[in-house]
Amino acid sequence: MKNFFILCLLLPFFSHAQDAKTLYADARDYMMKGNFEKANSTIDKALTADPNNLEMQKDKAYILFLKKDYGPARDAGEKIIERKDADVQSYQILGLTYQAIAETKKAEKMYRNGIERFPASGVLYADYGNLLYENKNFKEAIKNWEAGIKADPNHSSNYYYAAKFYADSNEPLWSALYGEIFANIESYSKRTAEIKPILITDYKKLLQQSVPVSGQNAFTKAVYSVIDKNKKTGREDFNLTALSAFRNSFITEWNKKYASAFPFRLFEYQEQLVKDNVFAAYNAWLFNDENTDEYKNWVQQHNAEAEKFKNLQGGRLFKVPLQQYYH
Repeated sequence: MKNFFILCLLLPFFSHAQDAKTLYADARDYMMKGNFEKANSTIDKALTADPNNLEMQKDKAYILFLKKDYGPARDAGEKIIERKDADVQSYQILGLTYQAIAETKKAEKMYRNGIERFPASGVLYADYGNLLYENKNFKEAIKNWEAGIKADPNHSSNYYYAAKFYADSNEPLWSALYGEIFANIESYSKRTAEIKPILITDYKKLLQQSVPVSGQNAFTKAVYSVIDKNKKTGREDFNLTALSAFRNSFITEWNKKYASAFPFRLFEYQEQLVKDNVFAAYNAWLFNDENTDEYKNWVQQHNAEAEKFKNLQGGRLFKVPLQQYYH
């Protein structure tokens, strides 16, 4: 009888929680389908049942953003980041709203506070850098992308933005390094297809321009010295075969002279691909859109190697360790 009485007391609570969960699932479904009005009214009902749920509050703010109700979205977002359990996504959602209504100063302050609260969040550095770049503060933008790479080396966006920035700034070495790391972290996205032609341009410059000799740190000087020693391998006829030959000779020389002094995940990965006899296939993938005739012809002639590389790539997760930041 006592247990039955307790069950009767708890039933309304369980029913209440289940209603909130069901309503929340419905609200997210409406949001994914683009029915933002229905999503908004449904999530309001869910929040009535569970008003302190952080995930629901974040989605409420995001739905308001999608509805272009920017004032209420901003107000909701500002309340969320005051919560002790606010997370990185809370700051991202509010950042989108601030940018939509051009409240740049508020956005900058919010991102700084968010980074102070979550100093290892690569996504906040990336978003903050992007905001600064869009507002023509290029110097601070790249500083944040670099800080994001150092703090969170496996978040892809900072490499993406930095690679493009250095390409535009005629710094092909760091554009090439960051672009290739990005392509390995985010292998099959539209952004990877965008980075590949940049990498080709970077390597043309690296093989055809003179090597800078001043103002570089020890790691950069070491990379340039190996490039300079081996660049004749790939400079005369710039094609996939010549580029692969250059990169093969580069990684062999690097491992002899500098690998122990400067552990670098990208070069370690290249060395492993050489040992696995798939480095040429990797280069064919990296420097070509898979729809190009050059790539298709290469695959036809080296089908076994191409298939082996794809299998290896699909089974590996490219991870960059901390403490390998050299820029």
